[in-house]
Amino acid sequence: EARTALADIPESFIPPLPGDIAPIAQRLSDILGRALDMHVTNASIVPLPNYLKSMIPSAAAYSFARFENPRRVTFLNMQAPWTLPSLTLLMAHETYAHLWHFAEVDAHATLSRRLPAMYRYTCTEGVALLVEDHVATRAVETLSQELSISFSIDATTIKHALVRTMLSMRLRRILRSMFEHYVYALKMEPAAAIAQVLPLSLDSNDDLKEDLYAYLPTPGYASTYFHGFSLLKEMGASLDDAWRKKIADSGFDIQSLAS
Repeated sequence: EARTALADIPESFIPPLPGDIAPIAQRLSDILGRALDMHVTNASIVPLPNYLKSMIPSAAAYSFARFENPRRVTFLNMQAPWTLPSLTLLMAHETYAHLWHFAEVDAHATLSRRLPAMYRYTCTEGVALLVEDHVATRAVETLSQELSISFSIDATTIKHALVRTMLSMRLRRILRSMFEHYVYALKMEPAAAIAQVLPLSLDSNDDLKEDLYAYLPTPGYASTYFHGFSLLKEMGASLDDAWRKKIADSGFDIQSLAS
């Protein structure tokens, strides 16, 4: 379905972002906050340390001292080949999904639901894809106009690029889940599993291989993204006020959202 949807969206070339990425990421964060009507306190953008780049090629969200004086950080790889749509969706995923989720959970959920276990990552990664989906659907017109004004790029070009990038990212996450299933459930050798997955990809083979192998040390994690998103969509989840409260109250336990 993602591949079919991609074929229906006109290709829009937007060149890689030049120069210092940090101020651009901050501008994008501010624009996203207005477009999504979401706010995260004590949040900052920090360059990803070099020693983590082999494990985290693009970015990651983390909350420090969550029960005392929380500091919420988006670690960002400043040297990655970012484009405006890819960095926009990345900031939506890390800052206005994960960090927002952490902050809301800390403020509202019970203690038992504040402590994330591995299986509960299904919830926060599902929320992150829900926010990405919102960026490329319900918020895309408003966001494209704001980005057009801020970066002097045609709004329609930005809109098409945002939708294509979101769908491409979704396809990659589906392929991660398939790869994980082949390796851990069907007991295939990683090389054989990759041979099954590569023909379905729209990315370069080397780029996808690196991404897939990055998830091998954490069985189960690659599947949490699309699994969590699918469960939330089945429940009718959205980013309206009622669902935001549900997500906050549920903590990291996606099962409690169904009740």
